[in-house]
Amino acid sequence: MPLQFKPKLPVKVCCLMATQPGREKFRPQALESFCSQVYPAGWVVQLLVDADPHLTLGAKLNRMAVSTTADYLVTWDDDDLHSVTRVQRQIEPLLDGYDYSWTSTIHYHDLVTDDHWIYQGQPKFWLGGLAFRRTRWEKQKFLDITIGCDTRWEQSAQRISRPSILT
Repeated sequence: MPLQFKPKLPVKVCCLMATQPGREKFRPQALESFCSQVYPAGWVVQLLVDADPHLTLGAKLNRMAVSTTADYLVTWDDDDLHSVTRVQRQIEPLLDGYDYSWTSTIHYHDLVTDDHWIYQGQPKFWLGGLAFRRTRWEKQKFLDITIGCDTRWEQSAQRISRPSILT
């Protein structure tokens, strides 16, 4: 998708990986997936990880969002495998004026059985990784819950924002 305008550089992106205790085995693969990302020159992309056992996933995502000055935020699930262009493909629509985007296809790897599979969900019931403008998040923070905090965020945002769905 060609950009409608040239973005102001640097484009600052922060990937937020909220995780739970006991999921340490997923982190090396999640970090490898993050480090494999490719994006245009002039972009600055960082990863924050929060594994505080006393907070919900929503609280962790909000805490990380507060701690960064990035203009664009991306949720990064510890057990998902991502295309090397995921960050770029999700941020480009935001540079074109969309408020947020999500993926509807995620590649999973079960570390116990070494099985791999692809999940293609209906965004109404399930969504993959989110990417959103900081200004969108400032208007609507994540709920202080663990299960479904990203889905509930998107369902609320959908009523008042302009989404872009990526497959």
